[in-house]
Amino acid sequence: MIPQIGGLSDDEEFMSMMNIPAARNTRLESSPPVNVNDTVRSSTIPTVGNEVSIEPAINVNDSGANSRPSKKRKQKTRKTRGKNKPKFALEGREKLQFNAIGQPVGPSQKVAEFGRFIGQLASECSNFPLNAENWAEICKAGKVDEAWQTVQDALDWSDPETLKLVADIKDVVVDKLHERWRSFKYKMKKKWYKPFMGMERRFICGNKHVHVGQWRALVSTWDETKNQEVAETNVTNRQQLKLHQTTGTKTYAQMRYQWECEHPGEVLDRVTFFGIVYGSRQKDPSKPQPNNEEAQKKFDEFEELENNIRIEGREVTHEVRNELFHKVMGPEKRNRVRGYGIGAK
Repeated sequence: MIPQIGGLSDDEEFMSMMNIPAARNTRLESSPPVNVNDTVRSSTIPTVGNEVSIEPAINVNDSGANSRPSKKRKQKTRKTRGKNKPKFALEGREKLQFNAIGQPVGPSQKVAEFGRFIGQLASECSNFPLNAENWAEICKAGKVDEAWQTVQDALDWSDPETLKLVADIKDVVVDKLHERWRSFKYKMKKKWYKPFMGMERRFICGNKHVHVGQWRALVSTWDETKNQEVAETNVTNRQQLKLHQTTGTKTYAQMRYQWECEHPGEVLDRVTFFGIVYGSRQKDPSKPQPNNEEAQKKFDEFEELENNIRIEGREVTHEVRNELFHKVMGPEKRNRVRGYGIGAK
């Protein structure tokens, strides 16, 4: 017990003699008294070799229940996406079904995997350099033949009918490699060149699988004035396309094969196939509806020409409908047959 003089403690008496104002007690009257013998955990200063762990404070909610503050979840480091590994022919040769001109048509899942497999081959910069002047240069280097050998090793040739089509299948695969090589360059240009045009950053490709030297050479080619003009022309031509297909990821060959399976013994004419490709069949699968105004115009032209032929007393056969298709759509372009997909010539 500390003795007090005149009701004052020694400290209070000394402070009054020195004219030092006593510290204001900011503690609430309702707060419980502090026991001087208690050790305040938070005032303990840890020293080297004598670390003191500080427990998290306990919150008291409105209901009076004690609750500890929620711990922050440890943020996981997101793994960067690596290069896709081919899923085609992982467990041996794959058996595909091909149509008469060597296009793969089934099974649908395997055809999709086969397409991605070819795309992965075409994106290998060691075999298909991005800065090659043209496709003929790659063919002369023998890289296309090497890729075809890889495709041959992945396919099952036990079916005699498939073996008869080996030359046609090769033509389709080579055309597909060419298309995927061009498509890969387009994707890289759209993502890593166009946003940084005029900046030094354009010489750095964010895709780590792209060869650095090939990319710099390709960028230098794109920077040339004549190539810039060609690119602008291509953009303008692309914007003029008003017909948009509704087949999704399925190829034209798959769509034709599906129709032939659903209509055994019938011949698919080009006007009917146009309706399948550029029409919506959600309301009535048997009667596709045009998906935009331009498609509607083509549908109306086909119908008007057919009505004129019937008025003349002629029969509208699939040969006649093919002729109507040429009248409305015009001649074929770039050595391709419209409505048949890659490989049809």
